[in-house]
Amino acid sequence: MVNPELLTRLTTARGLDLHCRVWISRQPTLGVLVLVHGLGEHLGRYDSVATALNQAGITVAGFDLPGHGRSAGQRGHINHWQDYRQSLQQFVTVMATQFPSAPLFLMGHSLGAMIALDFAMQDWFPLQGLIISGTPLVPTSVQSPIKVLVVRLLSPIFPRLSLKTGVQPAALSRDRMLLERDRQDALIHNVATLRWGAEMLDAIARIKANPNKISHPVLMMHGDCDTISAIAGAQTFFDAIPAADKTFNIYPGSHHEPHNDLDADQVMSDLTDWIKGQTIKTRQIG
Repeated sequence: MVNPELLTRLTTARGLDLHCRVWISRQPTLGVLVLVHGLGEHLGRYDSVATALNQAGITVAGFDLPGHGRSAGQRGHINHWQDYRQSLQQFVTVMATQFPSAPLFLMGHSLGAMIALDFAMQDWFPLQGLIISGTPLVPTSVQSPIKVLVVRLLSPIFPRLSLKTGVQPAALSRDRMLLERDRQDALIHNVATLRWGAEMLDAIARIKANPNKISHPVLMMHGDCDTISAIAGAQTFFDAIPAADKTFNIYPGSHHEPHNDLDADQVMSDLTDWIKGQTIKTRQIG
């Protein structure tokens, strides 16, 4: 029996209250997808993703990251990358307990992609599949050596100093209705702290160095016009993943958020088919 109270609030080891949400499918449950959002956004922006997956029998759940959306914490700040890792571990544990017989999938977009990749590398849970979208392994915002040096030098001194991310809304999607909706969304922010930047740089280096630790079936998705996360970085990492069961879907013309772009229907169809295919493999093995 699912306990709704466990799926609306999560308190981290550091005492932060995180806002959680679950979209339970009314169809026979094929699987459960834990979703991790990107920098500056929140889980509510994935309502259309969750709705489409629900129609295929996939329950979707997640939480607003620390310092995001309706969760507590300074906007765009973490003390250590462990804050993300431990929060996700807590939440996945709850989901695995609440849905013990359902195949478990993990999906992350942008910052969430990095958190999901890092989590999968720990091999804590028997994930049925890993979905990675808009992977910022080569983020255009940190290509300047001067910016990297500034972050490295100042993070220990002014860890909570917030700076604008510089991300332009049009870089996310070609869908003007979506951009207008985002403009009016008070839960979206465009700042990150120096400590967050330093932790992100370390995470990028750590993940890029360990593609061999990805052993789960993996689906990567990327818009080929993404100016926030260079597609070349995602492609290089994908090619180095040793897992035999891996797929890389590239969407021509799409910007940073393929699931929110003009070809979102195709993206969601591909995502749904891939997850359903993985659940079929599970039943065949079982």
